[in-house]
Amino acid sequence: MKSKFYVLTGACCTGKTTLINELSKLGYETIREGTETYASEDSGEDFDRKMFEYRKKQMDLKKDKGTVFCDRGLIDTIAYYKIRNRRVPSEFIEHMKKVTYEKVFILGDLGFYRNTSERKMLREEQKEFEKKLIDAYQNMGYEIEFIPKDTTTERLHQILSFLD
Repeated sequence: MKSKFYVLTGACCTGKTTLINELSKLGYETIREGTETYASEDSGEDFDRKMFEYRKKQMDLKKDKGTVFCDRGLIDTIAYYKIRNRRVPSEFIEHMKKVTYEKVFILGDLGFYRNTSERKMLREEQKEFEKKLIDAYQNMGYEIEFIPKDTTTERLHQILSFLD
């Protein structure tokens, strides 16, 4: 059975990982963000390349797993490159064009933010990053579903209501 991939994305501290954990508890296949693997590394181009390769590999490993929820998608890479004023490698774009996501969910701001070894952007940069995420997915032809601030349970219901 070919997988159907759904992306949960948004700025930092919007509840992506919490929702991915809850979806996993419900028995859904998930792809973790993966930043914890490379958290000690600089957030430069090498880091972005490693994250792209990680997500690509995870999607390949889950290609026959049914419904799969992703904590960020390959297209997030575009926003990371753009927020750092770098050109996205053409081979990344070519691969992204071959990938199909069933639905892309942008999670709304939950009203708090804290920097960690994995969250290096300033709070002010988060809004700009969210805009770049939206632009990246829309430019790749995706319609976006916005999931506003709410309880974890309510957000889960909203996301699950979009499944076929």
